[in-house]
Amino acid sequence: MSADWQDFVTVDPNICHGQACVTGTRIPVSVVLDNLAAGVSEQEVLTSYPRLSHEAIHACSAYAADLARGADDGDDPVVAQTRAVRRELASRFGSDINALCDFLEKRERAHEERLVNYEPNRER
Repeated sequence: MSADWQDFVTVDPNICHGQACVTGTRIPVSVVLDNLAAGVSEQEVLTSYPRLSHEAIHACSAYAADLARGADDGDDPVVAQTRAVRRELASRFGSDINALCDFLEKRERAHEERLVNYEPNRER
């Protein structure tokens, strides 16, 4: 089943702030997993979220399992999906999108480094 979670779990920056959600819904995978972890039965989850299916719930568990051990290629499943989205954007809009993504990633890393190295009380 772990290979099939991609049919049921998607990450879209425009839906739920990019959280992994059950495909075609705004139900975050984390909500499904939180319910199961709290002892809520699968049937109760289905009753509470009628847009879910048994397969979608199992896919959420498989997604979590892949996340816990790392995807088959050694990447976080979200990273793998992000790369797939990037390839799709590049095929639709040309290689310029790759340059834009690289630029944004470099800026984000630089920003994170500045935050890590920030010393508010440092004398200037």
